Amino acid sequence: SSISEFGAGGETVTAGGASGATSTITANPTSIPADGTSTSTITVQLKDEGGSNETSGGDLVTLSTTAGTLSSVADNEDGTYTATLTSSTAPGTATISGTVNGGSIASSATVTFSAGSADLAITAAVSNPNPTLGSTIVYTITVTNSGPDTATGVQVTDALPSRLSLVSAEASQGTFTVATGVWNVGELEPGASATLALTANVGP
Repeated sequence: SSISEFGAGGETVTAGGASGATSTITANPTSIPADGTSTSTITVQLKDEGGSNETSGGDLVTLSTTAGTLSSVADNEDGTYTATLTSSTAPGTATISGTVNGGSIASSATVTFSAGSADLAITAAVSNPNPTLGSTIVYTITVTNSGPDTATGVQVTDALPSRLSLVSAEASQGTFTVATGVWNVGELEPGASATLALTANVGP
């Protein structure tokens, strides 16, 4: 937009319209998980040719991205324009570029879609650490995800000591394959735990 006003000496001063050469595009935050739902706010600050911030709305601003998806652009009526970038499910980097009133904005922003991270821990407990021959004990395995992201495709492999003969296996989630000793836990949300209880007989 352009603004005309009278200067101190009575002369008319005309401020030029928004300039693509000086306007800026920024992202906050610049790194989000590649989960298909996390978002970053993209902000365009329009500036005139002298680099001063525009303070009114009404300009036509468009944005595009090389990855993820962008919402429509909102005119905040103060010289800034915003849109929401939603991450893709694949790690990578999105470059966001734009135009103002049909002209390219020289500035661009980048947002990294980072692979999620999960902190898994496994504990094991036995119902009787000193069993007698022929008795039955329960061997409980617990896997916990301390986050910060959801863990997917979790597998736990466990082999009973040679003196134990498996009677049954009960998992709070997922499936346990006796032949391979692999417990396919599946997905664990941050802070969640899953348990596998193996009931066994004590042999010689």
